[in-house]
Amino acid sequence: MRTLREVAAESGNIGNIVTDGETPMLMEDYVWNDILGYALARGLDSASGHIDYNYSDGTVDFDNSANPASDNDSFIVNYQLPHDCYRGAGAMIRPHVHWWQTSAGIPYWKVQYRILGNGDAVTPTWTDMTTANFTVAFPYTSGTISQIIGFEPIDISSCGLSCVIQVKVWRDGQNVLDTFGTGDVQTSFLDAHYPVAYAGSKDEYVQ
Repeated sequence: MRTLREVAAESGNIGNIVTDGETPMLMEDYVWNDILGYALARGLDSASGHIDYNYSDGTVDFDNSANPASDNDSFIVNYQLPHDCYRGAGAMIRPHVHWWQTSAGIPYWKVQYRILGNGDAVTPTWTDMTTANFTVAFPYTSGTISQIIGFEPIDISSCGLSCVIQVKVWRDGQNVLDTFGTGDVQTSFLDAHYPVAYAGSKDEYVQ
């Protein structure tokens, strides 16, 4: 591997820019970027009728009577890891949902995920996230604010190039921890932060 230049970052880490090999650019300390996922309900309406597409606001709305034992009132977002994503030891993505908060109460979310590696067998099993680890980004004051709630990180250290992460989200409106109230929860999209360590990859599955 032939190195063109080594640049010392403010933290003292080194960025290597190379002309050949498998790593066009490698930063020893990665930065974060967004993978965007639009909130699309199944057929824009749920099987149980508790989630709908809001054509006026462009949101997916969950009512408070959604069945907590069923994912019929869910939406699923598919993330394909970008080529510049770091996938080594300790790598993770951090998913979070953007929603509209209208009072001090917050909805109680159920979240699951599964990882689909290209060329691997598709797993039917979804992994539950620990809801106790969810955090709200901004303090509520008044009116309607655009809020973000973060979920626990997903380990992607075993992922290969262009691996797909599926994240399923639904509201458990009947849970005592759901303090949002009787109104619909309007969600705009679900995105995830991922670690950037490369300029891209020299490999691709399809040209």
